[in-house]
Amino acid sequence: MEKKIKEKCINKATKLYKDIREKMKLYNSKLEIFENLGYNYIPTPFEIADAYNIRYQFIVLDGEMPSYCNKEQRTIYISKKYRKESYQAKFLCAHELGHFFMQKNKETAAMNNDILNRFLPMEIQKEYEANVFALMVMPQFMSGKPWEYYSPQKLNNDIYNKVFFR
Repeated sequence: MEKKIKEKCINKATKLYKDIREKMKLYNSKLEIFENLGYNYIPTPFEIADAYNIRYQFIVLDGEMPSYCNKEQRTIYISKKYRKESYQAKFLCAHELGHFFMQKNKETAAMNNDILNRFLPMEIQKEYEANVFALMVMPQFMSGKPWEYYSPQKLNNDIYNKVFFR
């Protein structure tokens, strides 16, 4: 069962990312220029958010919550302790975009390692979907590791540790 869920999620994220890249060509002329020159321009998560009119704000967040999104407000909130240029902020933005694009529900989602995200099957699934999407946006993040074969819990845990304990 887990294999089908993983496969469906990876296929959905791949298709979504291809669609986003096509839209980005219209929004950002750099993408098409680079591709015409034979280079693969990878838009940043912040450029993708801008293209889809999704706001992002750096705010003070309580506890261990580094980021969350509010789909109704079309806003991603990232802890002020991360600079926009930082690798962590870019990955957090990509992860929250995953919640926007991969999940239909309107509820707020947060990237953290609380007990819900580690043990509840629905929470594990949501975080896995957001992480898979983030890896489409930032493929270099897993440094060539075969993450497609990881269980959802292992991928979620590895990403969490890599973002916060590099």
